[in-house]
Amino acid sequence: MPELKKNENGVYMVGFDTDTGFKWRSTKARTKAEAEKVVSLARIPELEMAARAKALTAESLSAIMAGRKVTCATAFVEWADWMQTRRSAPNTIDTYAGCITQFLRDNKLEPKPVTAITLEMIMEFVNSDDAGSRSNRNHRLSAIRSLFNLCTSRAYCIGDASRAAKIVHRAMTAEQKERKKRVPFTEFEFRKLVAHSDGFWNWAVQLGWWTGLRLSDICTLEWSAIKDGTIVVHTLKRDARVALPIDHEAIGGGVLNMVLMEMSEHRTSSRFCFPEAARDIMDPKKRSKFSVAFMRLLEKLGIYNRSFHCLRHSFVSRLNADGVDLEKIGELVGHRSKKITEGYVTKTQPAVAVLQD
Repeated sequence: MPELKKNENGVYMVGFDTDTGFKWRSTKARTKAEAEKVVSLARIPELEMAARAKALTAESLSAIMAGRKVTCATAFVEWADWMQTRRSAPNTIDTYAGCITQFLRDNKLEPKPVTAITLEMIMEFVNSDDAGSRSNRNHRLSAIRSLFNLCTSRAYCIGDASRAAKIVHRAMTAEQKERKKRVPFTEFEFRKLVAHSDGFWNWAVQLGWWTGLRLSDICTLEWSAIKDGTIVVHTLKRDARVALPIDHEAIGGGVLNMVLMEMSEHRTSSRFCFPEAARDIMDPKKRSKFSVAFMRLLEKLGIYNRSFHCLRHSFVSRLNADGVDLEKIGELVGHRSKKITEGYVTKTQPAVAVLQD
């Protein structure tokens, strides 16, 4: 068995002889048993024997490593299961899956082995004319890299072609390079939305404004999450736990209580506050209908350059203007760092009170 050792990040590295000397490579495994399995799948002992015999050419390496002839279609199915075990956010899995599916389809890679994927293919996909903004291009590249993380850890290919891929900024327009700015709703716009909406959208807008919850978390809000004067949510995007005190004025106070009471009058046997919305938001084929419906509502009211997520920016900006500590705001919205919360702040009018710990 080749030599194994942990690096500073707790990941096992495997050391083996090649025709150009002794090399260390990551197994991407955190347990010795898994690392040994990767070494076995990669047939590293065979590589060492070939190297000692001075027969380790690029062609023989490819032949040995691709011995299982895993196709891109098979790897994609395994990738989807792997992402689930890593507890990745459902939305991330869905959007990544869309990118990978398009990449494989555009290059007719489904029936071909993973080793058929080239750096040139990845660069073309990431930097194509239809790739859009910088963030969209980064998203495409991240999706392909996540597929290669699986393939290299299971020894389906030699190396990671996606690591050398990059965004070619000179091929982007000035507009594509600019990061899209989120503009918070003003209080006047919020009141206008409430006055001209009903049912789910009326409640969703008020919850978004007073709590800062994402639309996906509002759609999947459960009745059991509302108790003891608090709304507790494990967010879909990052599985972060947020606890929002219902009675505090900065978070809605009596107004939010009234919204929840009105919602309860329409309660069904479902565990979800909005059963139909919960069903549709978790269906990748139906999720887009929410953004379309909200955009139509905004256009009807003459409100432009906004999205539902801008209510989250309004929440953060309002609390910040009231003097609430950024770290406290970050806890309330489930941000991983203070820097992320700072990016949500836009100068606005003070709200009604200061949130205390």
